[in-house]
Amino acid sequence: MMVQTTARPLTLITGANRGLGHHLARLLAAAGSDLLLVCRRPLSPDQRAALQGGGQAVIELACDLRDPQALAAGLRPLLEARPLHCAINNAGVFSQQEELGLSGLAIGDIVDMTSVNATAPAVISALVQDKLQPGGVLVNVLSDMAFPQTWNGSYPLYCATKAFLWALTVNSATALEARGAKVIGLDPGWMKTDMGGDEAPDDPVEVARGLLSLLAAPQRLDNGRVYGLSDFAEASAMAAEA
Repeated sequence: MMVQTTARPLTLITGANRGLGHHLARLLAAAGSDLLLVCRRPLSPDQRAALQGGGQAVIELACDLRDPQALAAGLRPLLEARPLHCAINNAGVFSQQEELGLSGLAIGDIVDMTSVNATAPAVISALVQDKLQPGGVLVNVLSDMAFPQTWNGSYPLYCATKAFLWALTVNSATALEARGAKVIGLDPGWMKTDMGGDEAPDDPVEVARGLLSLLAAPQRLDNGRVYGLSDFAEASAMAAEA
């Protein structure tokens, strides 16, 4: 499939039909970005119409992230068509059944979590490394559960997959820097989404806005760093001054 080249930036987002990914796609489209969306379930007609309201291109790859071969086969030709401005590894899965440890998970749950949270971001990172244009940014959405100081025996596999993504972020920085691009991690807090639940205190819309304020000044980003909610206010102030 060939995609017509335009002057608009192109942003890849996984898990873009709900939660943080949905709000990122909506705000990026409103800002004039074309979108390359990788989702397990296709966008609804209303979602697609809303994203295309300003004439933006919305390229959709319906793909199960648990299948890395299908992911690579579907994404590779789309990435050949035009360079990327940004790629956001946002999709993730979580299971409350893991609260008391791995014994709460079925084998299929273990495979699903490692595939979606670790293998798929690694595949996408490998595919986009040479496709990000100079000044481009790869974003890996992490969790505070990626970091050893938060580990208490609960959710060991989820913690491990997010720690993997943290390590991938830090250790990909050098290769991307050599190409004039950067990689950062995002700790989005505990968001009120399908995954986070209604008790979560953080608004995914505000998290999306905060991330975009960071991406508005890529030259100020520290390559390989993990950014969190406390960094958004400073980034918004800097963007307003620019």
